[in-house]
Amino acid sequence: MKRLVTCLMLLICFACNAFSQDKALEKAASNGKPVPTQITVRNNVSAEAVLIPQDDVRRIFGKEIANHYAVIEVNVGNKSPDAALIIHGVFIDYTGWGLSGTGGQAPPATAANSGNPFANFQSSTNSGHVASEEYRIVRDQAQNASLFSGRSWTMRALTLAANIAGAYPFGLSKVEVRYFSAFSGVLVPGIEKLWPDDTSQQLLRISDYGYRTNKVIPKESAEIVVCFFPIDRFLTPGFRTLFLRSPALFFAPLQMLVDRKLGKSVDGLLKTINKDLDRRTLAGAMPCYIRIIRDLEYGPRSKDTSVRGQINRNADETCLGIFGLRRDPKDSVKIDLIEDSTAEAGHKTDKSKKEFEKFLALDFIAHMSLNYVTVTVDGAMTIDTSSMAPKLEGLKFDSAENCGGDQIPCFWSDLASDAGIRTGTLFGSYLTGGTIEIVEAEDLGLKDVTTVFEGSNDQMLNFSLTLTKPVPSGTKLHFKVTKPLTGVAALNAKTTESRQLEYVVSGPAISDIAYDSATRILTLTGEGFAGAPANLAIKLHPPTGDDLDIKPFMDSSSTDKLVVFKVPALTTAGCWRIQLSMGAQTVLMPEDNGLLVSPAVTKATLGGTAEAKQIIITGTGLDSVDCAGGALSYTLANADESKTFKLGNPTASSNSTKVTFALPALATGADKTWKVKVLFGGKPAVDPIKLTVPD
Repeated sequence: MKRLVTCLMLLICFACNAFSQDKALEKAASNGKPVPTQITVRNNVSAEAVLIPQDDVRRIFGKEIANHYAVIEVNVGNKSPDAALIIHGVFIDYTGWGLSGTGGQAPPATAANSGNPFANFQSSTNSGHVASEEYRIVRDQAQNASLFSGRSWTMRALTLAANIAGAYPFGLSKVEVRYFSAFSGVLVPGIEKLWPDDTSQQLLRISDYGYRTNKVIPKESAEIVVCFFPIDRFLTPGFRTLFLRSPALFFAPLQMLVDRKLGKSVDGLLKTINKDLDRRTLAGAMPCYIRIIRDLEYGPRSKDTSVRGQINRNADETCLGIFGLRRDPKDSVKIDLIEDSTAEAGHKTDKSKKEFEKFLALDFIAHMSLNYVTVTVDGAMTIDTSSMAPKLEGLKFDSAENCGGDQIPCFWSDLASDAGIRTGTLFGSYLTGGTIEIVEAEDLGLKDVTTVFEGSNDQMLNFSLTLTKPVPSGTKLHFKVTKPLTGVAALNAKTTESRQLEYVVSGPAISDIAYDSATRILTLTGEGFAGAPANLAIKLHPPTGDDLDIKPFMDSSSTDKLVVFKVPALTTAGCWRIQLSMGAQTVLMPEDNGLLVSPAVTKATLGGTAEAKQIIITGTGLDSVDCAGGALSYTLANADESKTFKLGNPTASSNSTKVTFALPALATGADKTWKVKVLFGGKPAVDPIKLTVPD
């Protein structure tokens, strides 16, 4: 009995506790702000579209884009006070367009009606939709087209001519050499400045404004999205030409009937529709067509009993007659073809049908208007993007005072310009609250790498940094964005970071090094030297001793090769490192950028005792190492090289002028004539040295 009473008391306590908790939760819910479980794009986002004229597109984005795309600016406004908009796609729907040729689309298959159990995981395209191309595709197309533009071909041809002229200075007079130097050093750079190339800026504009997937528009904010719709996707060549020439006709196509400058083009179009129609007849019937369309849309004005109303009704009846139409006597709303009273009931005359063809032609032309094409923004609303990892897609530096953009060498070498401060912007997604880092900042002397939140948003982060020393051209910088996590996402990690975005410092760069020891000519092959031979300086760092300054052989401002003529005799054996600089900027060299100066070997003799014979090699620089840190290596071979021995470690008494090895036991015997081979840097340092081994 006691056990039963105890259980009953515990049940009552738990019930009271649960009841009180339910009341507390109910009260908290009534006091809190409700969060909607589904936020729709339709109810929170507005979109307005405007077609950018072709002339403006050509100036802003380039000729290639203007000739192949209908460029539409979409102003997207996110009115939601709670959620951000993530844009998944932008497309135009031309299902209702007179020239679309679409007759509707069948509903997509489902698992229930297709017999495919995986149909719920599939989605189909719509035949009436044309999607905007993503900015990366458009940018790559514009970049590729710029390589084959008239300017690019011209400048490449001039550069080739300058290279050929500068490559053969031998046998020319001083006057001719001056002419060639003026052509390559003055004329070619001058034409390049007179005929500027705006391609880089146009590519940046495509990256800045072009449509990109997963673009985020914060709550209660607006943004512009420039969309690129391929013209060839929805216009044939003839209409494409007309669209590029006068896009206004595709928004108000009835204007073509009264525009005399388009007379021939319009007459050809009308003959295609109906050979009996002409532009003047349709232009005269256009006012009546507009009255009829207005009545069909808003209803007949039969209730207006004023004199003006009577005049309008008479005008409407007259307009109906022009097209072989009349109102049904039993129903003033219905319109039908005029019947021939002498014919059988319900029979329409050929005359009324022919007149009605004018109405059909005008209606077809009116439906050519692109106003029947809608621009749709597709996306999703999200409450919080702070837990999403940042995504980096691009980088742009601002120009430096008295220097220019980051493509100019002084941008990374002139510490006086803007006191060494450089600013820029990272582009991507989910960047709000992020902090910018440069992985190599400390090693390269990049100080005060600061995230500038003013002007930044979820798709862009502004930043600044300070140069404390020149950054070599070709150096790779790796940017990343780190941001703190909040809420539930912070239980597993405190921060999340983006993938690294690689940026290569522009400027001259060396790709290949060649040295002819016989002529002492050093050739450095690379790029980025156009227009700046006067600023070039080359130093050779010997294994020991002072640096050696040398000058380029000739003015080669427009070539991709720098030739150093008659390098002084390099007597110190070992690896000579090369340093090339343009102004204050050091050029990044390949890892294996040294010149190998082989040691001098004078003779090889036998020594030691009868019991322990030795090979003694004398010369200079015998303790040298190559550019990879490898020392000299020695081998011993008989006359026909059927026997080869690699000499091991030299004795402890060896130095830079004498190296001693123990004679291999197998080297004694019938073979008397041997030769010593000396290898340095993987190649023979000297010709083989003969060595006679006695019994």
